[in-house]
Amino acid sequence: MASLGASIIVPRERASQGWLPAWLLFLMLSVFLPLLGAVLALIYAIALRSVRHRIHVAEVEPILVPAPARDFRLRISAASEGAVAGRLGGSRNLGQRVEALSQIVSSRFAEQTRLLRAALRDEAEEVRLLAYAALDQREQENTELLLDLQQDIEHHSSPRLRQRLQDYLAWLHWNIEHTDSRELADPVLRKEETKPELGPDDQAVEQAPAMLRGLRALEMGAVGQAMELFQQAEQANVASSVLAPYRAAALYRQRDVRRLQMLYRKHPEVLLSPRYSASYRFWLGQK
Repeated sequence: MASLGASIIVPRERASQGWLPAWLLFLMLSVFLPLLGAVLALIYAIALRSVRHRIHVAEVEPILVPAPARDFRLRISAASEGAVAGRLGGSRNLGQRVEALSQIVSSRFAEQTRLLRAALRDEAEEVRLLAYAALDQREQENTELLLDLQQDIEHHSSPRLRQRLQDYLAWLHWNIEHTDSRELADPVLRKEETKPELGPDDQAVEQAPAMLRGLRALEMGAVGQAMELFQQAEQANVASSVLAPYRAAALYRQRDVRRLQMLYRKHPEVLLSPRYSASYRFWLGQK
């Protein structure tokens, strides 16, 4: 239309040759111009298709969450541990003792096993039966967790994930072994240094994390070996503040009080720990 209008409006110096050139130009533009975009798109698509084999898709590694992560049955309790233990051991009201035991069962306390076993000596049959049921349930959960974890280790093909699951299994065995007296797996220090006896699970122990092997060495009285393993654990990106209390226990075994105090001064964050703050204040002379 623009060319047709221009041929009519623009003045011509020479005589007109007729309307045919203007109409012919109009027909050509109206027919072929809309197809120009499609032709260009076709050419672009053919060019991309010819170089498709050179285009690499970004490799995205999926995030694999270990199956045992779903078995952390942790719930928040508004009751303090001291209040629960006090009501369970000193309350004369049967209802309060049953309520305290129910709070222990529904939450994760540091001394849960000890409190449940103490409830087995309660004079009320209801409290004893509830404690028996809670201990049986806890043992069954631990057994199922170990079996499921072992199956996951056997079926996983990723070496990195299998190693993580094996480390988790080693820590789980350690915690279960140390629930007789406490839940928090503190190493039991012996007076005499003894060599650990070799058993059928030596290969599994050697494959355990360095920190766990250090705790076992400290428990057996091998203080020097424990310090070396703690150093390896720190090189494996274990926080030095996490290793500080266990290094302090090893230094105490070596009767090196000066280095023990220097270690605690280097890690003031230990004061925030409800487990080790008392030891921190004692060795640094704080109240």
